[in-house]
Amino acid sequence: MKSFLETGKKELTEEQKEKLEQKLDKLNDMIIPSLRDKTLLKYKEIYNDDNNEEYQILKEKLKVLPEIVQTELNEMLGIDTSYCDDIL
Repeated sequence: MKSFLETGKKELTEEQKEKLEQKLDKLNDMIIPSLRDKTLLKYKEIYNDDNNEEYQILKEKLKVLPEIVQTELNEMLGIDTSYCDDIL
């Protein structure tokens, strides 16, 4: 295992990782639905039509927003979640 000075990243203990993941999950649960809902509402106001093709495409794309944000946060914080791939 490389030291912090060599990698520039702090190694987290399992307990710290767990706490951080819980905080990220909580943040994800609070922000993402609100952001997604506000975006959809605004788009719906503009087009005033649930059946609009662009609205439907946006709706589908926003479904993956939580995954994208989580991945970005993990990368920014230097959290290695590759071990999760084995579980899934």
